[in-house]
Amino acid sequence: MDAGGMEKQLVALMNKLGQGEFEFEVCCLRHPGVHAASLNAVHPVHALEKAEGFHLGVAWRLNRLIRRGFDLVHTHNMAPLIYASIATLGGTICPIFHGEHAQFTPSDAKQWRVLQRQLLYRACKAVHTVSSQQCEELIKMRIKHPALIPLINGVNITNFRPAADASEKAALRTAHGIPWPDCKLLGIVGRFGSFKRHLELIEAFEKIAPAHPDCRLIVVGDGGPNKDRVLEKMRNSALAERMHWCGHQQNVAPYIRMLDLLVVASSNEGLSNVTLEALASGVPVLSNKVCGADELILPGQGGWVKDVSTIDHLAEALHDCVSLSSSELHSVGDLGRLRAETLFSWDAMAQRYADRLKLLTGRA
Repeated sequence: MDAGGMEKQLVALMNKLGQGEFEFEVCCLRHPGVHAASLNAVHPVHALEKAEGFHLGVAWRLNRLIRRGFDLVHTHNMAPLIYASIATLGGTICPIFHGEHAQFTPSDAKQWRVLQRQLLYRACKAVHTVSSQQCEELIKMRIKHPALIPLINGVNITNFRPAADASEKAALRTAHGIPWPDCKLLGIVGRFGSFKRHLELIEAFEKIAPAHPDCRLIVVGDGGPNKDRVLEKMRNSALAERMHWCGHQQNVAPYIRMLDLLVVASSNEGLSNVTLEALASGVPVLSNKVCGADELILPGQGGWVKDVSTIDHLAEALHDCVSLSSSELHSVGDLGRLRAETLFSWDAMAQRYADRLKLLTGRA
């Protein structure tokens, strides 16, 4: 449960549903990770301490754990599904409910990887994605399952709320060490994976910043293979004084609330949790055309979904967004908040999962 949107959603889901008729135990292939501390103490966490590469002994340890008597194994992404399929003897000693949380990469589209999923899905009682577009993507690749459904993520609209006014945003920035209380503040939130495209965002910001002297950029997050490269690029930039790294934040709500624009330049998402959090916070989002973005954002209602796959396209889109007045950005953010309240509330998401878990365990 390292830092990441999927992990945070799962912890919140277990804490919510574990208050009633469901009991959860978490099994991490490697180590518990930073989000384990947020999990309610009634949910045990098991770490299998898997080393790099494939290790059959990990499947054996997982098998012994599952044989204690579980009603369902809920796997998330590919590696856990591989080990769970072996540990459950193809889903025969315990049914598997598998979740796909990320848009497929070109590597995932290779024939042997497609075949791998097709075979492993046979061990699953059901498969879910986090966006309808993901379901369509799987079907187009002929990776099908008779119980394939989208379970759209949700957001806690109480924790993530809009700032009351500009003065609250300024106060939040000051309180959290952001040295520009009155600027137009852009932000990116996430681990330093290459698919998040921090480096490209910094270059695009450098292109538009001279024409927008009131703009600043904050980077919220930690960990990931690109961390050193991104931080070095920020330090060495001619605009270093207009960028700020905030590190990992257990509670990102105030950091999102203080923004004027969230940038999701990712090349690959299943459904962006930070986009949901920004919508609930009344902060407009500039998103790349990645999986699920069009399901969250309508033009001018919560933000804009554009092709920002190149640095020039990203710079152009940033320029268009920051050229809007604060009141115009605020209006777009207000419509995003309305979408979060009516379509993507956390309670609605938790109920969708609860209904599915009951159905799969014969308790519906």
